[in-house]
Amino acid sequence: MKNSNNNKSYSCLKQASTTSADVEFYYDAWAKKYNKDLKNWEYHAPVEAAKLLKQYIPESAKILDAGCGTGLTGIALKNSSSKTTGKI
Repeated sequence: MKNSNNNKSYSCLKQASTTSADVEFYYDAWAKKYNKDLKNWEYHAPVEAAKLLKQYIPESAKILDAGCGTGLTGIALKNSSSKTTGKI
């Protein structure tokens, strides 16, 4: 779906489009400001996940941040004193 300026519009999402191309376009465009948006929305899931994990794993445990998006959860785990070994 293109608008008159030959730029792709987001109208596909308003119509609940779930084609791979439309979803890919939306998330590719959002990626540039994703972390900022989540901060503005006071998104706390990574911090809450780190708190929860901390209750069940030993302090000396190593955690691999594998395929976890932009790394927000890895940062929260590192800040909670968990030993994050790296990311893939």
